[in-house]
Amino acid sequence: MKSAGTTIFAVLFCLVIGVLCAAWTITTLSRGGYLTAPVTAAGAVSLAAFTLWILRMKLGELTVQVTSTPEGTTVRPDRLGDLLIRTAMFSGVSAMAVFAVLQPIGLLDIPVPHSARYYLPFMSAVGALSGAPVVIRAFARGSMSYLRLTRKGSSSPRGATRNVADGTVCKALPIAHRIVLRPRALRSSW
Repeated sequence: MKSAGTTIFAVLFCLVIGVLCAAWTITTLSRGGYLTAPVTAAGAVSLAAFTLWILRMKLGELTVQVTSTPEGTTVRPDRLGDLLIRTAMFSGVSAMAVFAVLQPIGLLDIPVPHSARYYLPFMSAVGALSGAPVVIRAFARGSMSYLRLTRKGSSSPRGATRNVADGTVCKALPIAHRIVLRPRALRSSW
């Protein structure tokens, strides 16, 4: 997010919808809606984690974690930023999956307009199915992204390069893979 206006809009949108989800969770729990509460709570957690990640990114508090072994060097985002994104992804995908299954059969106390009664569960299923592999891969690798530099080349979730000579890592990587490290900040597109 390059502009301040976009960041402010995203934070306000996530905060407002997240607070509404949290209020809906409390309301449904008080009414005995024990199937609806996890869906709305997961939505609130997802939006809160995403909001905190956006704020950390804009304040320049995302740092780089570098691990060096004899086999090579691995560069990852900091643990808190990565944990926030994984939490947002996992809770969002979980909420969409449960909504897609339980809303069409009428077990959720979430009002859906009559014109969108087929569209919203379908799109939730699409979101859950497309997000599930990302969440599984992130938890299996221990991070959302990484860059591993070795003597044989480099590898990342986007692919690998070979024949990397001394000092030519940035020249060998495609432009989309280049990382500009600044003190206490990463490019937001990384």
